[in-house]
Amino acid sequence: MLPIRWRLTLGYSFFMALALVGLGVAVYVLLSHNLQGEIDRSLALKTAEVQRAIRVTGETLPPQIGAEELDTSPRRLSLPEPFVQLLDAQGAVVVTSPNLKGQHVPLDPAVIIEALEGKPGSTTLAIAEGQRVRLLTTPVIHGERVIGVVQVGQSLYTLDSSLKQVAYLLALGVFITWVLFSLGGWLVAGRALHPVSEISQAAERIGATGDFGQRISYYGPKDELGDLATTFNRMIERIQRTFEAQRQFVADASHELGSPLTVIRGNLDLLKRGLPADDQMECQRSMEGEAARMDRIIGDLLTLAQMNGYPRSELGKVRLDQLVQQVYREAQFLAGKRRISLEQYQPAMVLGDSHQLTQAIFNLVDNAVKYTPESGSITLSVLKSGQWALVRVADTGIGIPQEELPHIFDRFYRVDKARSRSKGGTGLGLPIVKAIAEYHGGRVTVESAPASGSVFTLWLPVATPHLAEERVPFDATSARSNQISSS
Repeated sequence: MLPIRWRLTLGYSFFMALALVGLGVAVYVLLSHNLQGEIDRSLALKTAEVQRAIRVTGETLPPQIGAEELDTSPRRLSLPEPFVQLLDAQGAVVVTSPNLKGQHVPLDPAVIIEALEGKPGSTTLAIAEGQRVRLLTTPVIHGERVIGVVQVGQSLYTLDSSLKQVAYLLALGVFITWVLFSLGGWLVAGRALHPVSEISQAAERIGATGDFGQRISYYGPKDELGDLATTFNRMIERIQRTFEAQRQFVADASHELGSPLTVIRGNLDLLKRGLPADDQMECQRSMEGEAARMDRIIGDLLTLAQMNGYPRSELGKVRLDQLVQQVYREAQFLAGKRRISLEQYQPAMVLGDSHQLTQAIFNLVDNAVKYTPESGSITLSVLKSGQWALVRVADTGIGIPQEELPHIFDRFYRVDKARSRSKGGTGLGLPIVKAIAEYHGGRVTVESAPASGSVFTLWLPVATPHLAEERVPFDATSARSNQISSS
């Protein structure tokens, strides 16, 4: 298989050759037709002069034609060497012009017969090798009878010589133009495909070295190939971020799962030593707690993994305000002595999955409960802003430092790692909220400052009227049974 550059150049050269050859043939044919037309018009004018000069004696020929009527000097005609010959009613040549020097042009019997029948005609005859004449044959009519034929001819030697020179120049011009354009096409194709070559080389280097930090340096115009280079760089950048995030995620997951396993193995070793009953019960409670924590981590990881392949056909209309109300009732038991309230309760319909949206709202409330002291308060709100439905969870908790805000939605990230683990957090609650929000075409934002509390806002697009029928809201009791995750 030829390279793309060769295929583009050959294809371009082929169509260019067709266009140039077609143009050359058209020019040659048009020029030949016009020049021959000029000769025919000149022969017609000369024939008319000869017809007027013929004087018939009685009813027969030969006529009497003066020398000036048969004059062939260039001052009378625009084309050189016109000649005249006159035939009688039997088709015999009776008079010729002086430039024929007593000879006559070969006769075409079919043309002579048609002329004697009163039909004029034009023909081209070959009188010698490489020489042609153009001949106009017209009848001589006396009264109502044809008594002879006049033939006026013009040599085509000059025309043929000129057309040969034109054909040669056209062929030479077509060839030179084709070569130059083909070379230009080769250079242009090479320059245009340079980004493709760089992309191929970059992909090969990345595949060989695994270094996703490489990029394509493209300084050309913002055309399709420029877009291709930009798209490739963006794709490699996304792959790099995904690869780094995956590597960090594997490391964090290994660490998070390794810690409870270490605790469980340590407790098992202690149990083998025959500890007192109270210590054995403590070891068992510790192992049960670590096993439950591992179970929550694995459940949250599965939830995040399902975000990538969850079927879109499962989405339907959901009353977001009803989901918030259900989570609010459930949070009454979770909040303990903390004061929890529901404010700005506005009806809002969104397109989504009730199970996932309930889990996202519950995770935000659970996160607020974990980081709000028992003397604090938590406020839930449902409101609409243009084409968006908002769920807002505000607390009066410990707050989040500004430098930590860009990272709180990263997997396994904790602002206070020790306190998070002690409260049973897995570090996946907020990442799950973010994944669910983005899956539903929305986003989650946070406003916080140390010792000033936090405000998390879940933004979801409002459902349009033509969407599917409203779904039955998800039951908060089943939400609890399905292991709703917390941060």
